[in-house]
Amino acid sequence: MKNNSTRIFNKKPKPSSSRIDNLFILTILAVSVTGIILSFYITNPYTLTIPSAILVGILSSYVLVYNEPDRGLNSRDIIGELRISRFRLKCLVTLYILIHICIINIYYINGLSRGFLIHILTAGVYIIPGIITITYHPLFGIILSSVTSISHYSQIIYSSEFLIGNDIFWHQRVTQSVLNSGTISTEILLTNRYWYTPLHYVNMASVSNILNVTVHNSLLIYYLPVTVILASLLLYSVSKLWVDKVSAGLAVTLLLTSSEFIFYGVQPQPTLMGLLLFIIFLYSLSAYFTSGLSKYLPILGISFIAILLAHQITPFIVVISTLCIFLGVAVSMWKFSTTKIVMKSAYVCLSLYILYITYFSTMKYLGPNSSRTFFEFAVNRIYTTLLVDSAKRPEIALDISELGFAVTGAPSHSIITVFGTAVLFALATTGSVTLLRGNNHQSTLIALGTGIPIAVLSGFTFVAPLVDADLFISTRWLPFLYVVLVIPGGLGVSILYTGIISKSSKSNIGIAVLILILIPYITVMGGTDRGAPDGPLSNAPTDERFTIEQSEEQMIDFVVRYANSRVLYGDNRIIPIFERKYGLNASAQRLEYQSGELVVNMRSGLHISREYIYTESNLILLQYNDAEVTIRGPFPKESIPVRSQSSIYTNGKDTITTYHNTL
Repeated sequence: MKNNSTRIFNKKPKPSSSRIDNLFILTILAVSVTGIILSFYITNPYTLTIPSAILVGILSSYVLVYNEPDRGLNSRDIIGELRISRFRLKCLVTLYILIHICIINIYYINGLSRGFLIHILTAGVYIIPGIITITYHPLFGIILSSVTSISHYSQIIYSSEFLIGNDIFWHQRVTQSVLNSGTISTEILLTNRYWYTPLHYVNMASVSNILNVTVHNSLLIYYLPVTVILASLLLYSVSKLWVDKVSAGLAVTLLLTSSEFIFYGVQPQPTLMGLLLFIIFLYSLSAYFTSGLSKYLPILGISFIAILLAHQITPFIVVISTLCIFLGVAVSMWKFSTTKIVMKSAYVCLSLYILYITYFSTMKYLGPNSSRTFFEFAVNRIYTTLLVDSAKRPEIALDISELGFAVTGAPSHSIITVFGTAVLFALATTGSVTLLRGNNHQSTLIALGTGIPIAVLSGFTFVAPLVDADLFISTRWLPFLYVVLVIPGGLGVSILYTGIISKSSKSNIGIAVLILILIPYITVMGGTDRGAPDGPLSNAPTDERFTIEQSEEQMIDFVVRYANSRVLYGDNRIIPIFERKYGLNASAQRLEYQSGELVVNMRSGLHISREYIYTESNLILLQYNDAEVTIRGPFPKESIPVRSQSSIYTNGKDTITTYHNTL
C-alpha cells in the first residue's frame, strides 16, 4: 500500500481471494440463520429482529447490486452525476429552517415538552441534512445534522426540572467538589474508584471555573455543543478512512440519531467522554493499521492514556476493539506484501494490552486507600457470574410474569423499541456484504476491519447475557457498538440509494427510498426510553420516563427542607436524586417474596409515592433467598403492612407519608 495516503477507499484495488470473501459471507449468513433458529427457543425482541435484519441486509446487497458490486461501492460516481442545483439547495435549507421553527414553537406551546408531532418533525428535519449529504456536499450535511442534534438534545434537557439519569447526580456532585476544592483528592473521590479516572471531573470543573457558570449551566454552554460537534467531525474523519465521503456523512447522521448517543449526549458523565476518546483512538488506530505511518502513534498513545483516565469500562472495550481490528487487517493483508505493517500493528496491540493490564492491576477499586484492586474485582465478578448456580437467581427461580411483573433487560423491550437497532444491523450488513463481494483487497480490508469488531462487540452486548454472562454491564457496550456499526451502515445507505438509482435512473425514487429508510429509523430510535428519556413514544415496560416534572420538583424541594435525619424511601429513579445529589440517607423501596406472597419491606421513615410508581415502567427491587433482582410493574400499594401512617404532603398526584410501627 502506498504511504502517501491513508484513505483505504481511494487506493487502487488489488485482487482479493474470492474464496476468503465468500467464506465470510457464508459466516454472516450462518450467524443470521442460527439466530433465527435460536429465536424459537429464546424469544425476545432482539432475537426476533436482529438475525432477520442481518438476512435482509444480505439479500439487499445481492438484489440491488447483483452483477456490479464495485459499482455499488462507488457511490461518488453516481451521486456526482445527480448533484442538485443551488436553487434546490436553497429550497431544502429554507424548508429545514421552517420545520425547525415549527418544532421550537410547538415545544414552547406544549410547556417545554415533546409529543408525537415533534418526534415526527424532528425525524423530518434530520432527513434534510441526509439528502444534502448525498446530493450536495457531506460537510454541509454534517453541519446541519450537528445543529439539529444540539437543538434536539437541548429540548430533552430542558423538559426536566433536574438533569436526566441516575449516575449523573453523583457525577455532578463530584464535579462540584473538585470545583470547590481545586483538587481531585476530595473526600467523595478518595473512597471511590473514580479517583483514578478524574478526567471528566477536571474538565467540567475547569470549564465551569473559566466560564464562571454553574456546573449545570456548563452542560448547555459547553458540554452539549462541543460533544455533538466533536463527535460529528471525529466520526466523519474515521469513516473517511474506511469509506467514501458521502457514506461517512451518512454515518454521522446515523450516530447522532441513535438512541444510545442521544441518551448519553444529554448526560455529562465519564461514559460520554470515554465514547469521544474512543472515536479519536479509532481514527489513529485505523490510520496506523492501514498505513504503518509512525506519525499516528503519538495520537494513538495519548488518546489511550486519556481513555485510561476517563472511564473504567472504555479501556477494556478499546483493547477488545483493537484486537478485532488488527485481526481483520491481518487476515485481509496476509497474502500481500504488507507483512511489515501487520507486525508493527501486532507490536502496538501488545503494548496497549500490557499498559492496560498494568494500570488496572494497580488501580484500587475503592480509591487509593483501599486494598482490593480493580483487576481483582473484575476477576471475582467473572468467577461469580460464570460459576454461581444460575437457578438460584430470582429472575430464574421465580416466574416473574405470574406475579404480575416483567423482568428487566431484553424481555421487557418491545419489537418497536429494538427496531432501530435492527435497521442499523441491516444497513451495516448490506455495506459489509457488498464490500466482500467487491472482490478486491481494499474492500475486503474495510469489511473485515469493521465487521470483526462489530461481531465481537455484539457478542458482549447481546450474546453473553443470553447465557447469563453479563460480565461487564452489557448495556454500556451499545454506544461503542453503534460507533462501529454506523461506518458500514452509512455505506449501506449509499448502496441502497445508488442501487435504486442505477436500476430506475430516477433520483426522485432514490430520495424516496432514503426517506423510507431514515424516517422510521430516526423516529423509532428517538422514541425509545434511551432516545426519549423525557417521555418514550411506546408503552413497553422498559420505556420509562427519566425526567422530573415540575410538581415532582416541588415535592423534592419539600423533602430536602424537612427530611432532617429521617430515612427516605421511594422508587428506584427518584431515590438517586436524594442520595447522590443531596447526600441524604435514602433507599429504594423493596418487595420481598415470602411463602408465595409479595410483601412490601417497610421501615419507619418518609415514604415517597410518585404517581409514576403505579405505571408498568416502574422499577422495583425484589428480594428472594438473600438475592435481589430488578423488575418492572406497578408498585403494589395494597401489600403494605402498616399499623399507623400519616400523610404529610400531597399535590394531588404525589404523596409523602410517614410510616410508624410497621409489621
